[in-house]
Amino acid sequence: MRKRMTDYVMLLVLVMAFMGASTQAQERTSHVDGWEFAVAPYLWMAGLNGDVIVKGRKSSVDADFGDILDNLDTGAQVYLEARNGKWGVYADLMYIKVANDAKVGATSIDVESTTTMAEGGVLCRIFEGYGAQGSPVGTDIFFGGRYMNLDAELDFAAIPDVSSDRNWWDPLIGVAYSHDLSKNWLIKATADIGGFGIGSDMTWGFRILGGYQLGKHANLWFGYRYLDIDYDKGSGANKFEYDVTMHGPVLGASFHF
Repeated sequence: MRKRMTDYVMLLVLVMAFMGASTQAQERTSHVDGWEFAVAPYLWMAGLNGDVIVKGRKSSVDADFGDILDNLDTGAQVYLEARNGKWGVYADLMYIKVANDAKVGATSIDVESTTTMAEGGVLCRIFEGYGAQGSPVGTDIFFGGRYMNLDAELDFAAIPDVSSDRNWWDPLIGVAYSHDLSKNWLIKATADIGGFGIGSDMTWGFRILGGYQLGKHANLWFGYRYLDIDYDKGSGANKFEYDVTMHGPVLGASFHF
């Protein structure tokens, strides 16, 4: 409970920071007529920390930030967005495979987790304005859902592998903040929360990105993403629990037309 309360406070602070930053800007109206589209392939190099229970067998996994590249097997993601005025839609498709060594007492375990996530929803621009130096500032709220397919496998020494394949979906709400710091440098940040016992007991995350504008239609992006998932189902020998955080650097590019 203490961990969850800390998580909620952190998320609330992030949301208040985004909203507070946007209200310091001078309001303006949208400068683009018609549809805008964005395609952004990226790579999230995610580490893994937390507890995984598969068919009643528990493993505590701890992949420090410095071990992320060693633990990442495969990861590929793409973000898609279409916007017309204050309204828009988005999709975020993610595939991440992480492997890590863990221990239960003196027993060594190989832990492999493959996560497929498909997120989508509706965007609503609630503020658009100019900052102190005349640079564009925008704040969106978004709501939608995230589908998750999780394949977790525990490989115990001298014991047959234990594996489980689970899928569920979580409703999501969140806020996104963007600011063109200068002609070439950009910043974006998002925070979201969801689950609410419908899928996960609770899930929340944030993403902070810095960008460099290569031209009118292309940007490079770098930053950091954190995602906390608390999901469990079943009991005893059939218990499955995935109470972990995924975190790590993000690299990518976006193309606008």
